[in-house]
Amino acid sequence: MRVLVGMPEVGSRGGSPNCEPPFVRELRRLGVEVQEQTYTYAGTAAGFLTRVGRVLRTIHHFRKRLGSKRFDIVHLNTSFDTKALLRDFVTLCLIRRKRTKIFLKFHGSDGRLLKNKNLALRFIRRCLFARAHGIGVLSSEERTNFLRAGVSEQKLFVVCNVVNENASGSKRHLQSSFETQVPQLLFIGRFIH
Repeated sequence: MRVLVGMPEVGSRGGSPNCEPPFVRELRRLGVEVQEQTYTYAGTAAGFLTRVGRVLRTIHHFRKRLGSKRFDIVHLNTSFDTKALLRDFVTLCLIRRKRTKIFLKFHGSDGRLLKNKNLALRFIRRCLFARAHGIGVLSSEERTNFLRAGVSEQKLFVVCNVVNENASGSKRHLQSSFETQVPQLLFIGRFIH
């Protein structure tokens, strides 16, 4: 199997720069041929024209790779918000994927965007979902939201982010930092208004 993975730019923040490199390493360990291409960019305050230029250059790189070698899957790490929706729509319309299957892994989603009645956004959503062969979401709640929005159940997968075990971490240090009667909760994620 040959996979082209859209990776976050070095210096990006959030979950994908931390969970996707170990995912790619594990695929390679399992014998999958993986090539990487930057798809998402660090959260810089770039202007509109700079962002459009980045998207067009990225599409050009993907087209070159897909034209020179056959891939079974293009795995794009993205999110489901308005900016990413527009970028992903343009990308999937222009990359010339031939028979390559597209998998979109959403690292978070804005549920309000699925309910938005704007005709242009509804059209773009439908086209994006029709062009994707698989969509990964991080929770059953997100999966339910996408099902309610009309996305085919066969395309939706609840996926987990890969994390490296912190072998050097010390439970003893954590336990001694808190009183034993106080319940402890660890939350890792981001909040979306």
